[in-house]
Amino acid sequence: MNKNRRARLSEAEAFLRQAQEIVSGALDEENDCMNNLPEGLGDSEKYERMEAASDNLDSALYSIGEALDCIDRARE
Repeated sequence: MNKNRRARLSEAEAFLRQAQEIVSGALDEENDCMNNLPEGLGDSEKYERMEAASDNLDSALYSIGEALDCIDRARE
C-alpha cells in the first residue's frame, strides 16, 4: 500500500474514532435514562424502545470497532 492510500485510511480511521465517541456517548446517555426511569415504567413500551435503541447503539459500536480492525489489517 502506498503512502497516499495509508494517509487516506488514517483519515477514515480518525472519522470512525470520532463516530465511536459520539455513539458511545449516546449509548451512555440512553442507558442512564433507562436506569433512571421510575420502576413502574420498567415494562412499558417506552422502556422497550429505549432498550432497543441501546441494543442498536451497542451493535453500532461493535461494527465501528470491526471497521477499525479491518483498516488496521489493510495497512499491514
